[in-house]
Amino acid sequence: MGNSGRHVWVLGAGASHESASTPLGRNLVWDYHFDSGMLVPYDNKGPDLREENENFANFRTYLELVASIFPEFKSLPEQWDNRGMKVFHLCGRLEKRHYFDEVLELLQKLGNKEGAKLVRQLIFEHIAGASFD
Repeated sequence: MGNSGRHVWVLGAGASHESASTPLGRNLVWDYHFDSGMLVPYDNKGPDLREENENFANFRTYLELVASIFPEFKSLPEQWDNRGMKVFHLCGRLEKRHYFDEVLELLQKLGNKEGAKLVRQLIFEHIAGASFD
């Protein structure tokens, strides 16, 4: 019969995650630091978070932003700063209103252009970082 040149396209939720290990939408910003490789250097006193915190400064700024919007996340910036080697992972605590697309829409409605820009930047960095890893 010969080669018909047919292609199979996989569309829908999770397709990009399965095909290229790109982050799922639900976790696209929240798992930014984890999927982008969280390397924490050690010194003689334990984990040295200065370099790592600098690498993820945009994520820390995002945590401050959502803490200012959602009272239940008020402690996130402090948790981030004091986490040590503990993986910072919030999947179990996220509701739909905390998903990046909902947060982005809310920021746009509030006229917070800088916050919306930050979220879009984190989305791009996360997809790019996870895709090329």
